[in-house]
Amino acid sequence: MGYRDAIVLSTGLLAGATRPERRGDVRADAGSSSARGSGANDRFSYDDLRGLERDFERSLRHLRFDPATEGLYRDWNRARFRASRGGLFAVLAALFFMAPLYLSALFDLSDSLHDLFVTLDVLVVGPILVCAAVATWAHRVQALTQALQTAAILAMLSVTLLAHVATVHGDPSLSKQLLAFELIATAYFGGFSWTRIVAASSLFLSLQVVVDLQVGGHWQLWPSTLFAAGCAGAISVLGAYNQERIARVSWIRRKMTEVLLRTDVLTGLTSRFEFDRTFARILRQARRDQKLVGVLLLDVDHFKRINDTQGHLVGDQVLGEVGRAVRRSAGRRALDLQARFGGEEMVVVWYDADPDQLPRMAERVLDAVRGIELTCVQTRDRLPVTVSGGLTWMIPCEHAAPEAVLRHADALMYRAKHGGRNRTISAAFGA
Repeated sequence: MGYRDAIVLSTGLLAGATRPERRGDVRADAGSSSARGSGANDRFSYDDLRGLERDFERSLRHLRFDPATEGLYRDWNRARFRASRGGLFAVLAALFFMAPLYLSALFDLSDSLHDLFVTLDVLVVGPILVCAAVATWAHRVQALTQALQTAAILAMLSVTLLAHVATVHGDPSLSKQLLAFELIATAYFGGFSWTRIVAASSLFLSLQVVVDLQVGGHWQLWPSTLFAAGCAGAISVLGAYNQERIARVSWIRRKMTEVLLRTDVLTGLTSRFEFDRTFARILRQARRDQKLVGVLLLDVDHFKRINDTQGHLVGDQVLGEVGRAVRRSAGRRALDLQARFGGEEMVVVWYDADPDQLPRMAERVLDAVRGIELTCVQTRDRLPVTVSGGLTWMIPCEHAAPEAVLRHADALMYRAKHGGRNRTISAAFGA
C-alpha cells in the first residue's frame, strides 16, 4: 500500500488526533505508550505475552506470574474491582448500621444480647466497613487499604460467628447459612485472591462446625452439618478460583490487544494506528515548544520484485529485517518515533533535531538497511536490500498539519526513487 492509498484511509484518524480537546504534554504519555518508536519502552512484547498465556494455561494450581508481572496484574485487578468492592463494603455497612431497626423484629433476642449486638454492629463493624469502603474508593495507600479490607471482613465474619454461637445456645433465631452467604458474597463481589478466600472459608466454616457439634452438642446432625459447610466452602473457593483464573487470562489478552494496537508485529515498529495518534501530538508539542521536528519517510526498493522472485515469506523477512535496522539506527529518545507506515513504507520522526545533522542521521538509517544480510532463494547469493527516503523538517506552524508534512515527505521520497533509488532527498517543509 503506497502513501497515497494510506493517507485516504487515515485522514479520519489524523483529524481525530489533532482535535484540541486533549492538551496534555506529549511527554506525559511517554510512560504509557509505546509510541516513542519501536515499542521498546513497553514492558511486554507480543511473543512474551503469548508465552505467558501458554505457561499459565498449562498450570492449574499456581495462579501467579513473576513478581514484576504480578504487581502489574494486581494493580489492574484492584482497579477493576474497586467499584464492586467499595459497593460491597458500603452495602454491608448500611446493613450493620441499620441493625437496631431489624434485630428485635427478625430475631428473638434477650435484652442483653440485643444491646451487645447493636453495640458491635453500630460502633465496631459498621465503622470498619465504612472505612474499608472509603479506602477502597480512594485507593491512596495500598497497605492501609488492604489492612482495612481485611479488618472489615474479619470483623463482619466474627460478629456473624458470635451470633451463630448465640443461636446454638437457643437465643436468636439466626439462620446458620448467613455466614456462608457472607463468604460467598465476598468471594464473588470482592475480587480477592482465591487463597485468601480459602483461608477465610477454612477458618470460619470450621469454627461454625465446631460450634454446632461441640458447643451445641448436635453430634447426631454431623453429616448434614459437614455437608452444608463443605458446600458453602466449595462454592466460595471454587468461585473465587474461577474468577481469578478468568481475570488473569483476560488481563493477558488485554495486554496482547494493547501491544497489537501499538506495535506492528512483523517489523517491531510502532503500528500505523499508534503513529497516527502520536505524530499529531508530537507536532502540537513541537509547536508549543518551538522545537524542530525531522520526518524521514522510507520505502523498500524493488519490493514487488522481491516478492515476485523470492516469495512472500522472504518479502516478510525483508520487512522484518528493515524494521530491526530502523530501530537500531534511528532515534531512541522519548519523543523520537519509528513506525511502519503501510506496506513496505516506514517512517522515522526526530523531535528537537538539528537540521544540519538530519541528513547524516537519515544516511545512518540507509546504511543500516544496506548492511542487512539475506540470501536469494534460487542462487544463494546475497540479496541486496535498500530503501529510498524523503527527509523533511520544520518548526511546526498552523500550516504543518500531519497529512501535509507526510505528503511533502512522500513527494521527496518519490523523487529519490525516480533519481535512482537507494538515496535520500532532503528539503525543509514548505520549501
